[in-house]
Amino acid sequence: MDAIQFSMLSLLIFLAAFGYPLDVYSMIVIPFEWNITINNLLSIIIPMLFYALLITNMFALVIRFKNILTKDINKHRIIRLHQLLFIFIASCFFGILYITDIDLSFMTVLERTMYLQTLEVVKWIITSVFIPLFIYTLNNFKKTTNKVVKRPRRRTRRRY
Repeated sequence: MDAIQFSMLSLLIFLAAFGYPLDVYSMIVIPFEWNITINNLLSIIIPMLFYALLITNMFALVIRFKNILTKDINKHRIIRLHQLLFIFIASCFFGILYITDIDLSFMTVLERTMYLQTLEVVKWIITSVFIPLFIYTLNNFKKTTNKVVKRPRRRTRRRY
């Protein structure tokens, strides 16, 4: 429930900052035109965070609706923190894919090369976070078919 509330609040902040008919292209152009040092980084991170929040919110809503429809409390699923982080980081790649496919004609050649170099650094950082989370998620994947039931141990000696 906290994940849903956080991602909905963040999406509302995105809507307030960039207007209602949300145009992802404007999420790239507006921060790029700011007169600050990290404008390249912000114009990459903002659409990446938007897609990550959107996909994380959909994932949390699906889990929540499944839990509401399931009557047995023991079968309710709980979203773990590492699962949320894994979904969040994995969905950041959608933002990166969107950025690599857009038309960057509003930039000069020098600005475009600097922008693409910053994009490469962000890709390496996201990938370096994604790989350990992926391995951790694979190692902590619980399989219900391999449950081992331990039998109580019998005492060999009696106490008097």
